[in-house]
Amino acid sequence: MIVAITLGMAGLLGLIVVWIVEGMFKRQPPFGEAADYLIGLVSAVGIAALDYYFLIPAFFPNTHWMWVAGAISEGAFGAWLVLWIIRQAARPPFKGEENT
Repeated sequence: MIVAITLGMAGLLGLIVVWIVEGMFKRQPPFGEAADYLIGLVSAVGIAALDYYFLIPAFFPNTHWMWVAGAISEGAFGAWLVLWIIRQAARPPFKGEENT
């Protein structure tokens, strides 16, 4: 039950992060705005699950509250990072080829 609540909160926070940073990015979303929300949700939940089950227990084995807090916060940061990486990878390689 705790895992479902943690991953749900990470997904919700990931969607909120996507909503906030959409206006902060200078480039347009390469796959559309709806795809950005889907990518943010999936990456936030995926990174939160990876943190909850593997990464945080490797360093803090007996602190379950830290597993929850770390999974939620790093899931939201991961959503932002994935969206930023997609925008950087999808941009044209040279400045003269940019369509603005």
